[in-house]
Amino acid sequence: MALAALAAFSATLAPTVLDGDAALFQYTPLKLGVTYPTGYPTYILLARLWLSVFPFGELAWRMNLFSALSAAAAMPFLYGAAKRILQSRLGALSSVLLFATLPTFWRWATEAKIYTLNILLFSIVLRLATMPPSPEPSRWRRWVFEKRALLGAAVLGLQIGVHSTTVLLIPGIVWLFWVQSSPRPTLDFRPETLKRTFWILAAFAVPAALYLYVPIRAEMLIGQMGRDVAIRHGLLSDFYQSGIGGWVRYFTAADFTGGVVSDWGSVPQRFWTVYLRRLMMTVDFGTAGVLWGAAGMLAMPAWGKLRRYFPPLFLLYALPIPFVLTYGRGEQTAFLLPSNLIFSIFAGALVARITHHASRITHRLWRYGFAGLVFAAMLIVPVRHAQFNINWLTEKWDTSHRDYWLDALGHPLENDAAMMATWGDLTTMWYLQQWGHIRPEIAGLYPPTEAVAAEWLAQGKPLYIAGPVLDAWTPAERARYQFLPWGRLVRVMPAAADATAALPDVSPLKVIFNGMLAVDGVQFPATVRRGQQFTVTFAGRTLAELPENVYYSLRLVGQNGERIAQKDDVVRPGWFPTPRIPARVPWVGAYSLTPPVDAPSGTYQIRMVIYDGGGEWVMENDERVLTVGTVTIP
Repeated sequence: MALAALAAFSATLAPTVLDGDAALFQYTPLKLGVTYPTGYPTYILLARLWLSVFPFGELAWRMNLFSALSAAAAMPFLYGAAKRILQSRLGALSSVLLFATLPTFWRWATEAKIYTLNILLFSIVLRLATMPPSPEPSRWRRWVFEKRALLGAAVLGLQIGVHSTTVLLIPGIVWLFWVQSSPRPTLDFRPETLKRTFWILAAFAVPAALYLYVPIRAEMLIGQMGRDVAIRHGLLSDFYQSGIGGWVRYFTAADFTGGVVSDWGSVPQRFWTVYLRRLMMTVDFGTAGVLWGAAGMLAMPAWGKLRRYFPPLFLLYALPIPFVLTYGRGEQTAFLLPSNLIFSIFAGALVARITHHASRITHRLWRYGFAGLVFAAMLIVPVRHAQFNINWLTEKWDTSHRDYWLDALGHPLENDAAMMATWGDLTTMWYLQQWGHIRPEIAGLYPPTEAVAAEWLAQGKPLYIAGPVLDAWTPAERARYQFLPWGRLVRVMPAAADATAALPDVSPLKVIFNGMLAVDGVQFPATVRRGQQFTVTFAGRTLAELPENVYYSLRLVGQNGERIAQKDDVVRPGWFPTPRIPARVPWVGAYSLTPPVDAPSGTYQIRMVIYDGGGEWVMENDERVLTVGTVTIP
């Protein structure tokens, strides 16, 4: 079961670094960084252990695989718990298939983040809570059964270090252990029971104390690098503040949970207009899956064999929902994965009930035929989900984030420069810096406001825009600066500064295209490697306002005239604040090429063409193709 799940998740695994949270969780375990609240210490430390024991492949891929392994490993524990609760193999199998193919769960099984590890630990707790004594147990099984409450508390302590919303599951987990302890559980306050309770609480508290990692590691980073430097290199969350007050705010996620409803009296009135709509947006089962699970939810308490499990399971299902809906932020479907896991068990209850009645059919052929129909019917929703997931994720995952930042970091940038972008864009850059050691000295600057830019420029340091941020600046704010096209980036300078002094050092090359774009120089490496990107840097100026859709075509051409590499893109950077580049603006073109891995050794020409919708632009010598120079592939 686990191997089948791993094969399915691995087939759709994200191949490389992503952006946002995924990129953050792809490099932070390696560097033992401190993420945004609440720090997720169990994930960080277990992932670091995983990277130590599996040192093969690119870091991002290994962390994506860690999510797939966690998701796959959860399936046998979920099956065992569901089989014990439902007392039906087919019912348990249907629960596993329904949950494993949920789009949200499958998606998070293919990229780095905390959610599948959270489900793995939750499934282990459920398995321990529902573990039956065996008539002839082995010594190991007997020891596990006798210590299952302690083990369950320890795993729950680890789980709370993966996601703090685990606290919402504690009442249901305690109730489930209590129900399983005896056919007719009662409250017991004998001294030996209180002593056992103390040890259970200690077993929970010890792994939960991993949260101490956060202030210890954060203060180490601040001592080594300084708080601002650690933040600008993606190793420390800007939400972290030293001192008791800062720690309380961090661990309670006060800057996030401020979105939770403060006036709970308004919830009933807003239920239909706000919260029900949010709940529908978090439903991940589809109409058929919802009806299936709802029918099982009704069938379970009505069936005497399963009735005692229904209250704790319903508590596990229901308690996270009000918090997630009123929180109203982030990946709500991911936050509700524990609830959806329980809902899948409810769906399995319907299958268990139907097969229980089918077992009473005396005619063997009819009994087997009916069971086959039930099995085929229960596959419909999981199969449809699996098909959707494969198509969706195959199309979703690509290398675009990695390619963009490899290109951007290949631009001519000063060692004390900063890239300004949204936090979610910068995480990919930090990954390439921390794992690939590509321009690790470049700072990541956020939030991308004019005030932050002004503070940085006041220190006399270079600033580049690397994302869609200038649209949020007011016209008055943009008027304080001049913006230079810089390859795919935009250089920001004070309005009174000498922009020509910022241009990179280049070898002279005097060319004018169409009387509008002057190339004054060029710089590129003399030797390039197969399969490795290199950058050709042009410096010049606009002589007239450039139209919006002006393109360059950079080509690597062999001695026989064959193009072995080519890149075409717009001259105007996508982040430039105006649709057209004004006249008399200094300009830098930083354009990259990648020789193919099978390119023969030899000398190759670099050629460039500028063109628009009307065709190729002409130079003063009436030529349309500029031969920039030659490079050697050894």
